Amino acid sequence: MSRILVKAIAVLDARAEEVYRTLADYRNGHFLIVPQENFFDCQVEQGGYGAGTEIRFKMKVLGVVR
Repeated sequence: MSRILVKAIAVLDARAEEVYRTLADYRNGHFLIVPQENFFDCQVEQGGYGAGTEIRFKMKVLGVVR
């Protein structure tokens, strides 16, 4: 399987705790801030907050859905 590395950088006007809470919450946060045109059909398989969470999603990269 080939590897694809994707990076994004942004400066946020928010406290570090708020940013972490949003990123760690896969049910009510994380998927709301990723680009919907590239990441879709997002599902939490196990957990939902922080370490140990298992997710499934589809992503479109260079016109190909994986």
